[in-house]
Amino acid sequence: MAFDSRAFVSFEETAIMHHAIKGAVAIGAGLVLALGISACTPVNPVADPSPSSSQASPTSSSTQSSSAVSTSSSTGAQTGGAAAPTDVTAPGSKLKFGQKATISATSSKDPSDPKYFSATLSMTVTKVVAGSPDDLKALKDSAKYAGQTPYYVFVDLEVLTVSGISLGMSSSPSIDATLKDGSSATKLIVFGTMGTCDSTSFKTSGKGDALTIPAGAKATACSVFLAPGGDAVTGVTYQDSMHSYAKYSDNKYTKNPLSWS
Repeated sequence: MAFDSRAFVSFEETAIMHHAIKGAVAIGAGLVLALGISACTPVNPVADPSPSSSQASPTSSSTQSSSAVSTSSSTGAQTGGAAAPTDVTAPGSKLKFGQKATISATSSKDPSDPKYFSATLSMTVTKVVAGSPDDLKALKDSAKYAGQTPYYVFVDLEVLTVSGISLGMSSSPSIDATLKDGSSATKLIVFGTMGTCDSTSFKTSGKGDALTIPAGAKATACSVFLAPGGDAVTGVTYQDSMHSYAKYSDNKYTKNPLSWS
C-alpha cells in the first residue's frame, strides 16, 4: 500500500510569495493541466550557462562532501512547541547537486498530540532537467507562457528515523528555484505528470492503526519551474517546510535556507 501525495490542484505561485506567506498560494486560472496527455517532447539535461557559472553537473546521490554538509548541535527546544533535532543540516549550508542534507519533519507544534510524529530524512536534489517549451502546450491558455522553458527539479527523500504514526508525512517537500542572476524562478504546480517530471510516494507498512511510513521508506519528488527564454534554473533552496515550529521566527532556515547548485 502506498501513501500517495502526488495529486495537486493546478496553480501558479512565485517563490517570492512563498517566502512572504508560508504555504500561501496564488490560484492561476490558466494553469489547469489538460488531463490525458500521454506524450511530451523529450527533455535535455541542463547545461552550464557559462564557464563562470557556479552550477555543477549533476552527480551521484551517494557523493557527498563532508565540508559542505554540516550539522547543527546548538538547535534548542522551542518553548511551547516542537524542537528541531540536533542532527539536522545547519541553516545556510551550501551543497552541490547530488549531495545529501538531513532534514526534520513533524506533524504539529504539540508533541503531546496523540497523532504527533517526528522524523528525520535525507534530502538530495539530484538533478535539474531542462524541458521543452512544447511541454507547456499541455496547459490551458498555453500562449501566455510563450518564450518560457520548464525546468524539472528532482529531489530524493529517505526516512532515516521516525517516531509515531507518520502517514501525514509529505513525500514532496516545498522547494524554490533560482535563475542565473539569483532571482526566483516561477513555480508551476500541475496535476499528474508533465514531460518527464514524475514523482513517487513513500511506501507504508503495518495495518490498521499501526499503518505508518517506516524508516527506510524512499520517495522521489519532481517540481516544475519556469525560466524566461535565454535564462536557466541554476539553483534550488529549501526552508525546512516539513518541520512545524512553535513560532515562525524560530525557523532559522527562512533567512538561511539550504541550497544546492
